[in-house]
Amino acid sequence: MTAKELITAQKEITDEINRWAIKRNLAEEDLEPISDGVADAEAYLSSNPKVMWVLKEPYDEFKNGRPKGGGWSITDDCIAKIDEKSVAPTWHNMIYVMCGIRHGKKWEEIPYIRDDKSIANILKEIAYINVSKMPNRSTTSDSELWHLYDIWKEILWKQINLYDPDIIIFGATFQLFQNDFDQIDDLKKVNDSGVWAWKNKLLLSAYHPQRKGEEYVDNLISIINMYYKQ
Repeated sequence: MTAKELITAQKEITDEINRWAIKRNLAEEDLEPISDGVADAEAYLSSNPKVMWVLKEPYDEFKNGRPKGGGWSITDDCIAKIDEKSVAPTWHNMIYVMCGIRHGKKWEEIPYIRDDKSIANILKEIAYINVSKMPNRSTTSDSELWHLYDIWKEILWKQINLYDPDIIIFGATFQLFQNDFDQIDDLKKVNDSGVWAWKNKLLLSAYHPQRKGEEYVDNLISIINMYYKQ
């Protein structure tokens, strides 16, 4: 797949996200979807390994106790313009993990973002998707998360197939996809610490990346170094 083909296919999925939100009565006058995907198609396709992060949901603003906003793109409006934007706390550990994978480093060897914001550009190399495409609270119950997965499942699997990552890091979301992975093809447990193999992909069931600390980052870097085989 070329970068141009990926951009075209991603736009088609973004259009489908908007239509889906209207069809399912999720969109309102002041509430629209927030799209996701890849910020730099060429950088993603040339990266090795290709990494996808799957988080829960985006959030924007609140009005009268309910979410509002949306109508923008995490990848186009935030990640692609990361030099002009502040770096969301959720992304900090993602950046450190990606720097470790790409450059063979651990936490103590990677500069803090506050000291070198340029390292945030590594986010342009990843595929970034949320289970839900609608703005919501920063915390979601398990039952609500399952409901959101059911709503967006068709589109989520189109995104997985489109981006075809080598590694998928699930930020407290793997349980939603697990049975479907197993039904599509044999899902193999690699160890008891949340490492799985599916087709030619490495799947990691991890905590949400906003979890603090060196241990989170170095653990993911070590797992990928140990188990990912090109």
